Amino acid sequence: MDLVALGCVADVAGLSGDVRYLVQLGLAQLRNPQRAGLQAIFERADLDPSRLTEQHIGFVIGPRLNAIGRLADANPVVDFLTTDDPTKAADFAARLEGLNSERRFLTEQVLQGALAMIERDPALADSPVLILSHPEWPGGVNGIVASRLVELFNKPAILLTSPAGKPASGSARSVEGINITEAIAAGADLLLGYGGHPMAAGMSLDSANLPEFRQRVANSVRQQAVGLDLTRRLAIDAYLHFDDLTLEAVADLERLAPFGAGNPAILLAVCNVKAVEVTSIGKTGEHLQVMIEDENGTVRRVLWWQGVRDLIPEDRFDLAFTARTSNYRGGLEVQLEWVASRERVSDQPEVGKTLTSAVRQVLDYRASIDPLKDLAAVTTKSESVIWREGSVNGDPKGLPRAHLVPAEILVIWNPPPGRFELKQALDQVQPEVVALFAVQAASDDPQIFLTQLGGLVRHALRTRAGEIAIGQFAGLLNQREDTVRLGIRWLIARGFVRSIEMDDRTVVLAEAGVPDMATAGELEKTIRIALEETAAFRSFYLRADPSGLLAVS
Repeated sequence: MDLVALGCVADVAGLSGDVRYLVQLGLAQLRNPQRAGLQAIFERADLDPSRLTEQHIGFVIGPRLNAIGRLADANPVVDFLTTDDPTKAADFAARLEGLNSERRFLTEQVLQGALAMIERDPALADSPVLILSHPEWPGGVNGIVASRLVELFNKPAILLTSPAGKPASGSARSVEGINITEAIAAGADLLLGYGGHPMAAGMSLDSANLPEFRQRVANSVRQQAVGLDLTRRLAIDAYLHFDDLTLEAVADLERLAPFGAGNPAILLAVCNVKAVEVTSIGKTGEHLQVMIEDENGTVRRVLWWQGVRDLIPEDRFDLAFTARTSNYRGGLEVQLEWVASRERVSDQPEVGKTLTSAVRQVLDYRASIDPLKDLAAVTTKSESVIWREGSVNGDPKGLPRAHLVPAEILVIWNPPPGRFELKQALDQVQPEVVALFAVQAASDDPQIFLTQLGGLVRHALRTRAGEIAIGQFAGLLNQREDTVRLGIRWLIARGFVRSIEMDDRTVVLAEAGVPDMATAGELEKTIRIALEETAAFRSFYLRADPSGLLAVS
């Protein structure tokens, strides 16, 4: 039964009915592992098997076992899981650990490549389905990256490896309500083979057929989306206070486990809270421990995996979270895990507590399958201005933040880089109606950002005697002004340019500076953090409640 549990959870089987019961039995066996292979993988992953849950299978054990199938031959895993030889098991577990690290690296590499592709050709993101191909993408991680793109863009995604002279092959992932296999079947006569289910599929085809295939799949997805509300929503199971979260109550909730597909974790919420202390935790400080105080004065520790400090509201907010029992530091206690937050919205907002008091209606098109069509419906109603940054090519024609003017309707075309920029745009336009779109325009990858900034600087050196307006560059890059300043300082530290004059708004540069690699290295770290904060805010923009998004300080 231990292997049944591993298979069901790792393959995202629906955890209901008999399957849920079988996984419960399997988890009980996994907590007292008899297999040398499992003992070795637990030791490598630093897991305490006595407290093992389905989360550990899904996020720790499963990825290690899957990595070898994505990058090498998976057949030896059978011997690994059945061997009685601890030495042999330990050696293979070490190999799995290395392959899993390689899988993570390749996944991030392909993801950044896909995002860069969208950055270079924003029209790709305007389609109701993302279909991307590259001759050198390792096919074993296409499905993982497609899932990440679905999370980022809230639309189906297909990633294909298309080596020269060979058929293209790849993986597809979808969103609820869109049957991606049905959409792929619209191009069946163009394919060499395909198969899957509503949420995931695989296919192969001649690369020459890719343009026609892309068009047919997009048309099918567009037709399926008619009348569907694809907006991301959180279904809260219960609102409560921290005092309600006794160890006994949370243990009772865990009787509903294992959680996963078909049996989601109980999602709880507490309203009107504030963060009183934030501490970085983890080997590299990648996670956050947030001390949260509710309106009754009770303080609880909440863990936010991969959390971003900049997204923790300064004022009171509502928090969605999950609760589990944990043997943290050897003692059983309640562990709360951050899921999402939204700014607290009062019935009569005080002056200065909202981004703008003029807004009376918010139109949410962030999950739009056909944003240009929806945009046409919005902009024909009244006087409008489109806030669009990044690439100036293609439709729609819009204005960067520095050129926004008052209008009745403000269309936010791209996810803004930060809270300040969002507030600034609303203050300048003072709209009655705000239309939220989410067409990606910028990459928050440090290498891409610095490359694009370097290109703009070279152009300024050739055409404007090196004079740079920080605000203009921020608009062209769809980034925060502080990030642009850091990037310019990095170019100076690398010796690519030297500073002639600099103030808050303008920089004058000249060619051929003196390198300071130590400073450049420190600036690279700071730039990476700044761009991570921007990426986190864009992610918040994509999923936040519309009223909460426009009601931040």
